Amino acid sequence: MKIFIDTADIDEIKEAYSWGIVDGVTTNPSLIKKAVDKLKAGGKEVTMEDYIGDICLAVDGPVSL
Repeated sequence: MKIFIDTADIDEIKEAYSWGIVDGVTTNPSLIKKAVDKLKAGGKEVTMEDYIGDICLAVDGPVSL
């Protein structure tokens, strides 16, 4: 059995991977938009495309969008 975390929050993804039990990430456009909007509200300039790339770089496993 494989365990996937269902989120777009990169901090949550990194924390789950640090536990050593997560095999991959699943997310969707609405979760990604929410995470990007949160970063933008904090003053960061980020696009959804760049954020998706950051998710892919944060994991060593499959990412399902």
